[in-house]
Order: sequence, then structure tokens, then C-alpha cells
Amino acid sequence: MPDAQPLVDFEAGQQVIDINNPSLPGIYTGRHRKAGSAIMVELRFPNGTTKFRPLSILEIVNSEATKDLKEQVKSKRFGRLIDLQRLVTYEKLKGTLHEVIYSMEAAQIDFYPYQFKPVLKFINSPTERLILADEVGLGKTIESGLVWTEMQARYRSNRLLVVCPRILAEKWREELRGKFQLDAQIVDFNGLRHAFDELKVNGPEHSFVLIGTYTGLRPPKAERAVLKIPPEEGASSSPKTDLLRELRFWDEEYPPLDMVIFDEAHNMRNQATTTFHLGECLSANARAVLCVSATPVNNSNIDLHSLLRLVDEDFFSTQSSFDDLIDLNRPSVHAANALSQSPVDVEALKWAVKGMEKSEYINESPLFEQFLKKLDALDQADFCDAGELSQCQDIVEKLNLLGSYVNRTRRVQVKENRPQRVPQVVSVEYTSQEMSLYQAILNIVRQRCKVNKKAFHVFQVMTLQLMAASCLPAFSERILSEQLFDDENLIGEALGDSGFESVSSFGAFQERDQLNELLEYDFEKNDSKFKELLTVVKAKKNEKIIVFAYYRPTLSYLRRRLLESGEDVAIIHGGIPMANRWAEIERFRNSTGPRILLASEVGSEGIDLQFCHVIVNYDLPWNPMRVEQRIGRIDRVGQKARRLLIINFKIAGTIEERIHERLHEKLEIFKNSLGDLDEVIGEEVKKLTISLLGNELTADEERRKIAQTQQAIENKLNMMRELEASGDAFIAFSDYVQKKVEEDRGRGRYIQPAELESYISDFFARHFKGTEINYNTPINGCLRIRLSEDAKISLGDFIHGDQSLSAKPLRRKEICITFSREVMQKLNSDQRRRIFFVNHLSPLIRWVTQINKDKEHNFYKLAAIRAASESVPSGVYLYRVERWVMKGINSIEKLAYGLINLDTGMCYSSSDSEIFFQEIINDGRDWDYRDYDEDVLLCSFDVLEENMQEEFDVEVTQFEIENKNILQTKSKRVATIFDRRIEQDKRRLETLMIAEREERVCRMARGRLAKAKENKAQRLKALKESAKILPETEPVAVGIVRVER
Repeated sequence: MPDAQPLVDFEAGQQVIDINNPSLPGIYTGRHRKAGSAIMVELRFPNGTTKFRPLSILEIVNSEATKDLKEQVKSKRFGRLIDLQRLVTYEKLKGTLHEVIYSMEAAQIDFYPYQFKPVLKFINSPTERLILADEVGLGKTIESGLVWTEMQARYRSNRLLVVCPRILAEKWREELRGKFQLDAQIVDFNGLRHAFDELKVNGPEHSFVLIGTYTGLRPPKAERAVLKIPPEEGASSSPKTDLLRELRFWDEEYPPLDMVIFDEAHNMRNQATTTFHLGECLSANARAVLCVSATPVNNSNIDLHSLLRLVDEDFFSTQSSFDDLIDLNRPSVHAANALSQSPVDVEALKWAVKGMEKSEYINESPLFEQFLKKLDALDQADFCDAGELSQCQDIVEKLNLLGSYVNRTRRVQVKENRPQRVPQVVSVEYTSQEMSLYQAILNIVRQRCKVNKKAFHVFQVMTLQLMAASCLPAFSERILSEQLFDDENLIGEALGDSGFESVSSFGAFQERDQLNELLEYDFEKNDSKFKELLTVVKAKKNEKIIVFAYYRPTLSYLRRRLLESGEDVAIIHGGIPMANRWAEIERFRNSTGPRILLASEVGSEGIDLQFCHVIVNYDLPWNPMRVEQRIGRIDRVGQKARRLLIINFKIAGTIEERIHERLHEKLEIFKNSLGDLDEVIGEEVKKLTISLLGNELTADEERRKIAQTQQAIENKLNMMRELEASGDAFIAFSDYVQKKVEEDRGRGRYIQPAELESYISDFFARHFKGTEINYNTPINGCLRIRLSEDAKISLGDFIHGDQSLSAKPLRRKEICITFSREVMQKLNSDQRRRIFFVNHLSPLIRWVTQINKDKEHNFYKLAAIRAASESVPSGVYLYRVERWVMKGINSIEKLAYGLINLDTGMCYSSSDSEIFFQEIINDGRDWDYRDYDEDVLLCSFDVLEENMQEEFDVEVTQFEIENKNILQTKSKRVATIFDRRIEQDKRRLETLMIAEREERVCRMARGRLAKAKENKAQRLKALKESAKILPETEPVAVGIVRVER
């Protein structure tokens, strides 16, 4: 029974707080009792628990006082470190902070700063559309996934379509599922049609991640003109064209696609093709567009313009306007490149500034005026002030008119330790019988080519040469079994796209009788080439090895012989279904699986094998591109080895040997570019093939022909380099953006695994009594969570209907999770089935954040903390965190930090305070017994608040300058576009009047002209309205910190 004597000065049902932990208010139950001299009061907390607490440390919650931060400071109601951590993590998880990179640490990938450059460009893009043009092997698929992850976090985007060549569809599915936890589905046209039918029924909450192919989705060629006719105007068309017209003229309030990604987007370079029209229709009403291509430029800037039209049709409406923009933009790019040099290239910078002064898009910009002032300050400091230099780089980046549309990273820019390629040649000496068969086949090929030197015929006949050069035992066995030409796509495997169809129409092998005597030899027993392969395999007994061959019977032969030799092998080629190929890859990847993978080019296309660092080219395709593509399977981002061993088999005295020596080795200087230039090299190799096989040539004559081809390819490659250099008028190759990524990571501007663990633990402790969390279980870095019944019900309601991969494990009462990608990457396959990776996009975190949002008013904004710091001296400090919002044409939200030393009164900048803030968030601890001067604290509160307001004023002024710059640029763009249309309408009207056409036709032309003028005025007015600045600030947290060394 409660003691009747002591009086409690608050009533049952009132909310009270513990002055030592004011962030966790409780409700007085009406029960109290004595414990010695203390009076104990029973409180019920939000998570359902009840506790007796001493009356002496309890206060009634004054709702008015708790709203005013200064009053809370005055009343000394300081909370704990966890209150500050909860607030900051919650603010980040809202997904709207401009400077937070939400895709960082959110996927199962290693961290490479350059891969986040497209993310930063996308965040700052005026159109949310980008051409991703990194060189081959740098991870464009991963970069695309990171951009999509950013969209999911910032805008709750949920509808993604990837369009790619058929051969890459499975790779995209595996990458999105394995690295980004997206339930991606490969669909044909009917599947895509069904998805949009479902969307119209279910509305914008309907989600999907789909992968389609260019060949599967593009419309019939005869219906290209119909695509521009709105559906309501009739015009019969096929189902594909009907759907594309519907998407092009989409009339719902929400976009049909949040993002469409076009992989190998150079397939859309030709504006006359149905593939380009497919891209036009899909991108017309998509919120965001990514065009992914290592080769956006092939023959001229016309190629790039075609892709840019898909990115921003209005801005890049005509080729001539695009060429003008390149010329106007070139000086700002040169200025950026000059500033990136160490030391700064002052002469080049001065030349670039003169060019910028002549650019109508740049010289009137308020940002350019600011840029000139900053350059003067930098000049005064002899171009050595790092702060001023960084600001100049930031401004010139924003003055780049076209830079926000294209991201291009070259291999030479990537600082991560790239492996060294170590080539090794295995020279095989044929026996006399082997060489006799090889020469006999070469003679047959040449005799046939002399009869008919047309390219199509030469390539048909060349299959004999390719078979013999690949593997004589497999070739002879095929002749003897009369299955010589059963292998499909041999030309495609060996040479790439030859422009011809299958060679299966070769016809009968009429020269068989000429080989009867030679075929009596046991080529398998005396296989010189295989003996050398066994030597290599045994020498690399602890290594995983990939053996490439373009001839499928060669792969089958090697598989049988290696198995007989006691080696376990996996095999992939173009004749094996993609799902089976992936299964073989997983077998090969497993440490206990086969250590040899037999592969063809087509079989391995779209498959990354960077967990292996030894490849054997058992045969050598004539086209160096095919060899480069083989090497590219392992020389990719994520390769951990320092050296890649490339073992090339060549047969002494053969055409293949001469091609290797004169073509492959000579083109080694272009190895960083070869992966981008398939079309350039392929055409020259086709000409060489016809020349070598269509004529009787001596070995010296063959060498001269090969040398001529080498020179022709080098000339074209150099021309391509010059063309790309001219394209540098829109891409600055400085390290500025990458440095920004590294700075953001260093400042903790991403959702860190430790944050999520603290966030989850705090949540369950506050809201769901009975939920058990076991840390470092079942292994270090993991959590085992056993949900209480009410938590299970609440989470179940939240994920009801969510069929995503990340939601499925959450339906269990007990789940094992990790927030760390490093931990996840170390798990074996069995552990991966039981432990699940959780990032901030997981339904689990979204559920927690939703409940926190509903109870946000209960968040406590004060904390007292102790921390060790290297960035500020010892002493007592007051910190302050504010949310700054600036709305204009573009909007920015950010967390701003302030710090003041109570002893010296020194205020720290927001930038310096942010560095210190990361220290206390990550390594601070509660400050329970606080000692400070209360009067100084309250005075410092006002000083710090005023100091942050002054910084905010500076920030808003800068935002106004940038907003005005964007307004000017966009207004010029709108005016240019509409002025062109108005001029066209004027000329048409004049032509009609001169021709004395009927009044009805002239009236319609006048109407079009008037409408164009009206639309121009409306667009300019809307732009001006959107440019009005709306700034606001809101306090997020305040507290005191004792800094100790």
C-alpha cells in the first residue's frame, strides 16, 4: 500500500521527467511509496515499462518551456548523447539533406570515390538526366545503381526500367539483386505492358524494377512516324507502338517511370533508327534518365548530340545550337582544368578567363563576377591559398553549362591501385604432322577465296582457318565425325560483329579427300598445344585460371582432357543458357569449386570475373578487341590483385603468330582505349582478313599487310583521341568532384553503419518492451533481434503487401542482420542465407523512422557530452545544430553546425564545427556531473545563435547569386528555343501570304505564331516565379560539451 503521509505535488496521468534524463518522459500512475528517507514515484514509459523513481529528481513537464531551447538550457534539463545521435540520424533519414550522399555504404560494393561522381552530378543536375560515359571497366553498372539508390532515398522513387542489349540483361539482374537488393525482373514487351496496366490500376505507389532489351521493346520500323501522333488522334498501330505512344503522351499526374537507364546507349546514336525512337518515347515523361555508354562519341559530335537530345530535348534541340553551346562553354572547361593543375597553370587560366568574358552565357552571370573577385584574391596569395582555390574550382564547376549533363572518368584518372598487366607468351612448336594439317587448311581457304573474294564468302570460308588455329584435335575429330560446321556463331566469337549472319550455310566440305592421309595421325595423343597448357596449369596449381577459346569444340575438348588429367573445370559459352552460365560462375567463384573456367567471348560477355587474376588465351582472335574484351573480364573495378597474368598461346610459323607480333603487340600503347573502340578496329580487321585469305602471300607480304592495318588503326585511334579532346569542351577532367566525394565521406555525410545500429537499439528500448537484441551474434558485427509480439504486429502492418527482397526476412519473429557491407562480404554462402544486410532503405529502418516521425514531438533537443578532440582545445563548449532551407529554382536543405568556447568566447565556422561534431557523435559519452558558468552559458547561447544567423545570411546571399545564374541560363535557353520557333512560324506565314493561300490556312499560321509567343511569355514568367527565394532556419539541437585531451 502507498504511504499516505508524503505528498506528491502532481496528479495521476500527468507527464513528468527525470531531470537527469529529460528525453524520456513518463506518466505518473498515481502510486508512490517510501524507501528510507526518499519518496519513490511510479512512472509508466512509452515502451510499456513501469519504474519507481525518486520524487526529488522529477519535474512536471512544462510544455511551453520545453518548446524554447534557451529556457531548457536555463533549466539545466540536459539529455544524453543518445538524444543527440537520435536527432541527427533522424534528420538524415528524412532523405532531404543536400550534402548527404545517401547511396554511400548502402550497397554491397567496395568504396571507390570516383564512382560517386555521377551521384553528385545527379544531385546537382537541373534536369535529373545524365550521360554516364566512363571508360570500360570502371563500373558504370554500379554507378547507375548508386544513382538509383540516391533517387530511392531522396524522392521515394519506386519504378525503374533498364533497357540494354539482350546479352547484358542477366548481368543487370544479378547486379541489381546481389549488390542493391532490388527484385529486378527481365521482361519482354508483354511484361512491360502488364506493368503499366498495373500502374494505372494501383497508382503511383505501384513499384517495379524491370529489365528490357532494345530488340524486345523497339517498335516496327514502318511505324516511326506514328510514334509522334497522340493516342487520342487515332492512327492504328501495333501493340508496341501503342504503348510507346501512351508513354510519350502520358497524361497522369505522376510519371510512368521514376528512372529509365539506357545501357550501351550508343545504340541510339542514329536518330533515324527505331532504337532511337524507343529511347525518345521512354524518356519523354520519365522523371530521370541515365544514358550509359563508354563511347558516346564515335564519328562526330552528332553522336553525342543524339544522346543529349534524350537527356534534354529542349536545350539540345538542334545540332547547330549544340555546336554553339560547345564553343561558348569551352573557356569554362579550360579554366577548370587550369585550376586543377599543381601548381595552377596561370597562363592557361588567364587565356580561359578572356574566353569566358566573350561567352554570352557566362559573362553576364553574377557567378562570373564572383569568380573574377575570387581569382583576384587567389592571385594576391600567389595561387597558393587552398581555401580560395577550392572556392574558385567550385564556382567554375557551376559555370560549366554542359558539365552537369555528362560524367566521364578515364582510367588514368582513377587513383585506386590498378593492377599491372603482365603478358606472357607461350610459343608452341607444332610437330611436322600438325603443321602439315594447318598449312593444308590454309591452302584450301585461300583457294576458295581466290574464286570468290566477296567479304561474305571470305568470312564463310574463314571458319576453317579459325577451327584449325584454335585446336587441331577438336577440328580433326569434327571432320571425321562429319560435324564440321555444326558450331554456330564462330565468326562472332572470334572476330566480333562481322556484319554477317551465321556461317552455317557454308555447304559441304568438298576437300575432305585431300586430308585423308593427314587425318590418320593421332592429333590428340600428340597435341603440342595441350601439353603446354598442362604445364601452365600445373605451374599455377594454387590459382584460379580462366582459359579462353572462341571455338566451342575446343572448349569441350579441353574440358574432357582436363577432367581426365584430374582437374575440375567449369565451362561457359554462347550455347549455354544464361542461367546455367551464372550457376557455373558461382561454382568457379567458390573457393572449394573448380579452379579452371573454360570460356568463350560471347559466353563471358556481361560477366565480371575480377576475383580471378590469371587468364590463358588458348587461341588468339585476329581482332585485338576480342583479346582486350577477354582481359576486361578481370581488369575491372574491384580487382584486388596487384598483377594480372595474361598468357597468350601462339603457334610458331602461322598467320596468327604474325598478327600477334605485328598487330596486337604494336597496339599495346592504346590498351586503355581499345575497350571503347570496337567499331574502329573491327572494320580494319575485316579488311585485313579479306586481304590475307584472298591472296597468295609470302610471310613477308603478310607482315607488310598486317603493318599497314596496324598503321590504319593507329591513325583512326589518334583521330578518335582528337575528337574526344574537342569534346572536352563540356567535360572538365579535374579531380574537384572526386575530392568533394572524399570530403563528404570524411565529414560523415552519409548514413554510417554505427548510426543505424544505435538508431535501432534506441528505438526498441524506447518503444517496444520485450524486444531482445543480441549484439555480435551470431558473429561479430551482426545483431540477432527477437521481436516482441506488438513489434512484430506493427512491423507486419507496415510491410503488408511489400514483396521486395529486403522485406521478406522481416516477416520472421527472429532476424539476424548486419549494417556493415564489410561484414556481409566476409560471410560464406550458408551464413548469407541466415544473415541479411540492412541499409537505410530497408523497410525495417523506414518503419522505425515512420514511428519516430509520428512521435517527433517527443525528441529531446538538449544533451551534455564529454569527448576527446584533436580539432579544438580543451574546455567547455556550447554547440548548436540548425536545419537550413533555401528554396528557389533549385532547393537546398542542409544541417549547419555551430560551436563556441565558453572560456574564450571564440566562435567556430560551420565547416570547422562540423568536423568537431563528427568526433563527439562517434566517440562522445554522457557528461553526468556538469560544472560550468550558467551566466556565461546563456550569454554564449545568444552569441552563437547570432553568429549562425550571420553565416546563414552569407549562405543565402551565395544561394541568391547561384539562383540568379540558373535563372539567367534557363531564361536564355527558353528564349533561344522559342525565338527559333517564332522565327520559323513567321517565315511560314510570310511564305503563305506571298503565295496568296486561302485565309483559313493563313489564320491557322497566325494562331501558331501567337501561341508560340504566348508560350514563351508563360515559360519565362513561370521561371521568374520559381526563382523567388524562400529561406528558413529551424533549430535541431543544442548542448554543452566538455572537451578533454
